Amino acid sequence: MAQSKNNKEFQVKKVIFQALCKNHGWSLEALSQNPKNRKQWIARCLDDQGMPRNILRTESGKFIELFGGKKWREFSYVGTETVSEDSSGVS
Repeated sequence: MAQSKNNKEFQVKKVIFQALCKNHGWSLEALSQNPKNRKQWIARCLDDQGMPRNILRTESGKFIELFGGKKWREFSYVGTETVSEDSSGVS
């Protein structure tokens, strides 16, 4: 039963990330749960130039692009952006 629940959750998150990618002109390459916080999901997307983008969806539903080195930016499902360099407080 847990496998079925996990599969359903994966399918729901996949649809959400596919729509996000479509809104930005990207394609979804991979999707998995965040190993450090299983309530969060991380997607690897490819932008229109083929460059990879790592996108985290927080528990509260925010989308965060991860750049490494504690650099990240929050952005909207449809395109407006906010930039930050401190990853503390991302939930």
